[in-house]
Amino acid sequence: TKAKLEKIVALWNEQTKTNKEIRTAKQQLIDKTVEAIENLSDEEVATFLHEKWIEPVCNGIDDTLRSVLATLETSVVALNKKYAVSYKQINDEFASTNKELAGLIDQLTGDERAIEGLKELIKE
Repeated sequence: TKAKLEKIVALWNEQTKTNKEIRTAKQQLIDKTVEAIENLSDEEVATFLHEKWIEPVCNGIDDTLRSVLATLETSVVALNKKYAVSYKQINDEFASTNKELAGLIDQLTGDERAIEGLKELIKE
């Protein structure tokens, strides 16, 4: 137990020493950082500010713009597919089909009243 106690004390002292070294190194780093910042030229300050603030904002705007344009492109392509056949084409096809149907009905034979009803249907 005495050996264990001595080992614990030695480890405690080592940890204390290491913590002190860490604090000293941390303070030296802070001091060097402050000194470096204070000695920056105006051009270097402008460069760092640009990299820290302006570039991320510009990149964010660029990404947003690309996303919006991609969404718009997708919507336009979908509308193009949806309306690939124009209203005029549909009406022309409808009229052509009605003429064809009228011709086929004219060829029918049968009950006179049924034929008259079909002809009235064509007129509408």
